[in-house]
Amino acid sequence: ATGNPNTFYFVPSYANLTTDSGDNFTITTTNDGGRFKDISVNGVLEQPTYTGKNLFNVDGDFTYGGYSNQTTKNGDGTITTSSNFSQSRCSGQKLNLLANTTYTLSCNMTATTSTQTNKGIIEIMKGIRNVNMSMVARVSVASIGAVTLNFTTPEDVSEIWVNFNSNGTATSTFANIQIEQGSTATSYEPYTGGQPAPSASYPQPITIMSGEST
Repeated sequence: ATGNPNTFYFVPSYANLTTDSGDNFTITTTNDGGRFKDISVNGVLEQPTYTGKNLFNVDGDFTYGGYSNQTTKNGDGTITTSSNFSQSRCSGQKLNLLANTTYTLSCNMTATTSTQTNKGIIEIMKGIRNVNMSMVARVSVASIGAVTLNFTTPEDVSEIWVNFNSNGTATSTFANIQIEQGSTATSYEPYTGGQPAPSASYPQPITIMSGEST
């Protein structure tokens, strides 16, 4: 049997476990045609579970317009926006939200090089990208730290966008970005497709917290 970090295979006495420095492992047995039985687990295992409340995919696509603002996905759950245009409004992601519904965006600005009074700007916009967009909600970020923005979606949610901007010629980094239904910002959880996890699309690792697994 061959497994991955999201699955545990427990080994009977006649099997040999070979480990590697990579992510995968292989179980081999000298009993050809035999089946594993009497499997037991010793130790304390932990697997994270998530509700699917976070509707912002930090690894999703960002669309740019005609201004000099770009978003870099840093691969660690954060994004960095860079701009050389004052209050550029072009680095955004399209959202899939319900109509006439209240949502809360929360995040942390963890770094910025902006010398402006407002270091960063986060906007919720509606309309065709960079053609006839209008403002739904906006928050100016004056300093490093937590940011919260409440907004209610319009009747037409076919084109709803969130923009993350640096103000002035600068870069700004945002972490723990979450958009959730309701008017209160709750504890952060990663994006899992809007569905509870672990799931087939978003498996979660099992960690041995103490003891042994046999």
